[in-house]
Amino acid sequence: MQIAKSTSSLRNRLVMPGAAIMLVLSLGLIGIGYWTVDTIINTMSEQLIRHMTSGIRDHVGAMLDAPSRMLARTQNAVALHLIALNDPDALGAELYGLLRDEPDVDWLYFANETGGIVSNGRLADGTQVISMTDNFRAGVFREYNVSPEGRMTSLRKSAKHFDARQKDWYKAARETRKPYWTEAYLGSVEPVLGISLSAPVFGKDGEFVGAFGLDLILMRLSQFIGKQRLGTRGRVFLIDGSGYLVAASGGVVPVMLDAEGQQQRLRPGDAPDPVVRAAARHLSSHPEIVARSRTAQMRSFVFQDAELGRISAAVELLPISDASAWFIVSALPVSDFLGAARSAGYLSLFFVAVLVLVLLAIGLWTLALV
Repeated sequence: MQIAKSTSSLRNRLVMPGAAIMLVLSLGLIGIGYWTVDTIINTMSEQLIRHMTSGIRDHVGAMLDAPSRMLARTQNAVALHLIALNDPDALGAELYGLLRDEPDVDWLYFANETGGIVSNGRLADGTQVISMTDNFRAGVFREYNVSPEGRMTSLRKSAKHFDARQKDWYKAARETRKPYWTEAYLGSVEPVLGISLSAPVFGKDGEFVGAFGLDLILMRLSQFIGKQRLGTRGRVFLIDGSGYLVAASGGVVPVMLDAEGQQQRLRPGDAPDPVVRAAARHLSSHPEIVARSRTAQMRSFVFQDAELGRISAAVELLPISDASAWFIVSALPVSDFLGAARSAGYLSLFFVAVLVLVLLAIGLWTLALV
């Protein structure tokens, strides 16, 4: 009997420590699992935003390269067809044919040293029109319907006095004597953003005689960015050198109408989307991140937001011209991935606890039978 009591006592002393060791080991394994999952998710988040940022950079680069090639093609076509730069009708027909084959360009035009301009454009409904000033000099700007051959027909409307020499794109082409991208600007009628590229034109003796130019509506850029998937709440947006939005995902529109119906550009820190707003405000309070991005290809960073938790983000400089640049910002709340991982962890912890309790109950029940 003494041996049986001694064995029972030994079992009593071993069951509780054994259960405790099992629980500690289980919790340790779960903790290691959490750390591993957290590390993997942080790495995945960074790689995802870097990949998205690079994709946007390549797309914008291609979008801005195409207009440069088109202006060169325009100059070559005018020279090849022996079209005189003082013949607005012939220029209008040539520009009509060139624009018809370029769906991503909205307006194509030529302006001269007397302030005159001939322009071919695509309206919101896809209709092409020709606009020009009277006598191809600074004067009233008129818009005409156009025939399938590219010739002006009936007058659509007349606008205010126009002098191309007063426009930034024209003055820059004349002063720099090289292609020039303007800053983003508000549309004259609709709440949209545009950007223009101009290129100088020289006469036989090398004198400046005018400038070809084209306009891009940046709405297509927002549409492209809006189709990109970056987790559930991940966002990508572009900021110009003045700190205003150029384009953004998440349904954020870079141009708003104020209470008086006037167009206003939107700063990302005032965006309705919480991820765009949080990333922009963090960059605003940490200018060193943006400063470092000017000297590196891409800067990744992580910050904590009171509402969204930990956010993984990246910023990259995108030069537009010698004098201007945009910034691409990608931001992704880590909780988009961690939520599922944590739920799995809590479920694992619950099953481990149940397993330990069951084993402990079986052990105690076995001891009670001895």
